[in-house]
Parts: sequence; C-alpha cells; structure tokens
Amino acid sequence: MNPRICDCNYCQANPSLIISDPNMSVVFIGDGILTKQNGDQLANFYHCKACNELLAVGCNINGRLRGAINSNLLQDVNQLGNPIQIQPRLLSAAEKLERWDKLWGVLNGF
Repeated sequence: MNPRICDCNYCQANPSLIISDPNMSVVFIGDGILTKQNGDQLANFYHCKACNELLAVGCNINGRLRGAINSNLLQDVNQLGNPIQIQPRLLSAAEKLERWDKLWGVLNGF
C-alpha cells in the first residue's frame, strides 16, 4: 500500500500521508474531533481537537461516509510503500467523487 501526498494548500499546511482501501472500515472513538473544510468543500477534514493532527479526510458518497486516513498516525507506517504525489485539485467535483468512491473505505464515529 502506497500512501498519497496531496499537493493542495490545505494538505501542505497539514502534512499527512493518506492511505485507503475500498474494503477498509475505520471506527473513530471519542468526541474530540474537529471538522474542517477546504477548497470546493466536497470533503471534510477531521482533526484531533487536542493536538489538531489530521486524522482522516472523508465525504458522504451515496449515503455513506467514505474516507482515507492519515498513515502518519499508524504504528507501522514504515511498512508502507513509497509515497505517491497526487493532484486532486486538478479534477472536477464529479471526477473527485468518482475517484474517492473507488479508492476510499468507510469511516465511522464522526
């Protein structure tokens, strides 16, 4: 699994290595989540209220919260493949939603 590095201004200000799999299901526990939006406001960026670390990015697609997580927070991040640069800012809103629907897993607890 290769993490992705987005080159948009928001992601550059909140460094992360995003990973996802369409079969993953992630459960976040607790209420210490701060939700932010950026750019075209299609996606939500979920941050820890205590340290402001980016936890995940997500979007409601077909009635389900789909998303990707920040692999920098994983214990075994060094076992992932080399990061891949991405530029979703160059995609239309429809192209983003189609791409995310294919790549992102399910997020729960937000």
